[in-house]
Amino acid sequence: MGVDPDRIIYAHTVKSTSHMKFAAAHSVTLMTFDCVEELHKIEDKDARLLLRIKGDSEGCKISFDEKFGCSVDEARHILETARDLHCNVVGVCFHVGAVYQNPRIFARTIQMAKMVFDMATELGKPMTILNIGGGFPGGVRSIGKFKQVCESVRRATDEYFPPSSGVEIIAEPGQFFVASAYHLAVRVVGKRRRDIVIDGVLQTHQDVFLNESRDNCVSRHLYQFSDVNIIPLKEPRERKRDVLTTLWGGTCNPLDVIDPRKMFFDVNVDEWLLMDNMGAYTLSFACGFNGTGFPIVHYIVPPAAVSSVSQVIERSALRSGYSQPEKALSRDLFSKKRGLISNGSCSGH
Repeated sequence: MGVDPDRIIYAHTVKSTSHMKFAAAHSVTLMTFDCVEELHKIEDKDARLLLRIKGDSEGCKISFDEKFGCSVDEARHILETARDLHCNVVGVCFHVGAVYQNPRIFARTIQMAKMVFDMATELGKPMTILNIGGGFPGGVRSIGKFKQVCESVRRATDEYFPPSSGVEIIAEPGQFFVASAYHLAVRVVGKRRRDIVIDGVLQTHQDVFLNESRDNCVSRHLYQFSDVNIIPLKEPRERKRDVLTTLWGGTCNPLDVIDPRKMFFDVNVDEWLLMDNMGAYTLSFACGFNGTGFPIVHYIVPPAAVSSVSQVIERSALRSGYSQPEKALSRDLFSKKRGLISNGSCSGH
């Protein structure tokens, strides 16, 4: 990939021994851990360790704390054991979780990290790296909350880890970068109208079947938290959302419900819809289950940039998802010929 090993962090706290050997062979030495047991697996004497602590997950709908991280109370014993085993603990890391209400959980967790730094100093093993993890909101409607998070982080790092501390601060803002970068174009493959009874009242309802799936690019676990907005690709785009609708994935899985019983606009069979905020945890989950396939990736760029972007794609060692076909398309061409999108498409800006 052409990335310096010093810039790579092996960020899983519970590591396969074979993976650790691979990391060592490729000079990747920075890695995380959260327990004494993991220390006994580390054979690379050059390993630089970050102790992962539990974050302040108050108000989080998705918390990592049950699966990863130690408490501040547990940290001293772990640090003492690392010292006795001659393991090089160079810092602290955490992840506050996702879909939280109060951005101040970053500040409170940074304060907790400072407590662990102080413990290490007391043990004669001062630390130099703080990894504040991910959880930075992405998406086209999240800029306000992102700014609140930045303010919370800035105030806390200025107080507890100012430049004079010499501590290097790193982060993992993957979702922030990619969430809004991709739109997913889906086709209506079928529609069914029938009345249903809700709370004793007969209501008109439509079932809409799409050529995508919760078992493919639409995350079965995270979609409901992703603030996805769906609009028609063709005019009229401003349609009244006055039809009670269930959006179904187009597979034979009876649990493949994309959106149950929400107010939606009327659609036509074979028309295309556009889903925004589909850059995070989408293509990487694609498996082609039940014939859904792997969507082609189109990068929609200004006409003058088509050639240069095409060259980047051709030369890149990386591909979106599972190596789906990728191409650069002129923004003008895309506007004029919406029929270019066929058999499912994920478009990146």
